[in-house]
Amino acid sequence: MISEELKRKIASRTFWNDEKSDALIPGDVLKRSKYINDIESLAKLNIVVAALGIRRGGKSVIVKQYIHKLRQEGVPRENILYLNFFLRVLADVQKENVFLEVIEWWIHEVSDDGEKRYLILDEVQEIENWDSNVASIFEDHTLDCQIIITGSNSSLLSEKLDTSLGGRYTVLNVYPFSFNEYCQFTGSTRSVDSLKQYLLEGGMAEPLKTDSEELRERVVQDIINSTIERDIIQRQNITNPKLLHALVDYCRMMFGKEVSVPGIEKEILSQVKGQQHSALVSDYLGFIQDAFFIRMPETYSYRIKDVLKNKISKLYLADTSFALYKQGTEYGRLLENLVYSELIRRRYNVQRFFAYKNKNLEIDFFAEKQGKAMLVQVCWLLGDENENATLWSREFGNLSGTKLNAAKYVVSLDQKINSPFSDIRHLNILDFLDLISSDG
Repeated sequence: MISEELKRKIASRTFWNDEKSDALIPGDVLKRSKYINDIESLAKLNIVVAALGIRRGGKSVIVKQYIHKLRQEGVPRENILYLNFFLRVLADVQKENVFLEVIEWWIHEVSDDGEKRYLILDEVQEIENWDSNVASIFEDHTLDCQIIITGSNSSLLSEKLDTSLGGRYTVLNVYPFSFNEYCQFTGSTRSVDSLKQYLLEGGMAEPLKTDSEELRERVVQDIINSTIERDIIQRQNITNPKLLHALVDYCRMMFGKEVSVPGIEKEILSQVKGQQHSALVSDYLGFIQDAFFIRMPETYSYRIKDVLKNKISKLYLADTSFALYKQGTEYGRLLENLVYSELIRRRYNVQRFFAYKNKNLEIDFFAEKQGKAMLVQVCWLLGDENENATLWSREFGNLSGTKLNAAKYVVSLDQKINSPFSDIRHLNILDFLDLISSDG
């Protein structure tokens, strides 16, 4: 039996009280309609919705906005149980027996049995045996209940969901603000100048609320540190935190560049004294990916054995605010990172492209979606063809060197470039973003 005090804490934090309702949608929060609409559509299916993404990337805000929408549509507030497991006042609910008692209390004593229920578990991985308990609630066919969970570790959640729920769940990937969202949030005009600022400031809401660059950098560093500590060190068997921190900083510096595990070992092991660390680098890199801090696209080739032989990959940051680079440099890599993020945000399957018969033929992205395919080269500025002949040859020439049946684009900040090839289009970055937005 849960205590009256715990009941009061839950009632206060789950927005059942009138005086707490405004906390659902603070005035400085951007409404992320696409995610809310996706959750609403998935509510019609008998599946668990798992909203996954980097820590402090907006998952909690989105589910609160969904609660607000439900309330506006007349869903009784007591039929919506929202539990945020990062709140210390609800720490007891992380215990399996207490969690189950809370669910029973909510179902039988609080909610209206004649209406659909909504159970929203924010940072679900904090609950003891969360996967089996979520599956148990889901399997209770006497309940008409939509279950939404959020989390910030992909492998931890996906593996357990696969085991406990099989195919009866779907992942909703949550990303930091897109460029369009950044413009809405900051009140900026959608322009190339705003895009340049977006590349530097990123799309994490909390840093964008700050008044100075110095404070923004401190908030970004706090997000990075909390991601490392809570989503990696506390979740995994980390025997060398110093190596982990060094590897994170390496990723922040090497985004958009070719990397390999042997190369990483050579670069950072000299900085981290003590035991041999090479066996840990690959595992730690995987943990950093699992925490949504980086993504490493696979390599496309006609021949599987070529992919298996290829030891070199690229990594991209979840948000460009995480990047470490000398001020005034690396704009091309920042733009490439943005293009990759926008493609995966719009559910493209994105790979690197290599033509192995010609080792110099590398194309930044091969992207596929709903039967459509495109090859994309990203360049900061092409400039004049005669003055920058080598650059033009690389960006356009690589695309012309493949016969793959796909639309071909060179994307840059240049306003209008006449392509030297009839089957290759140049697009200004804003036009390219419009193009992939039109695909849904």
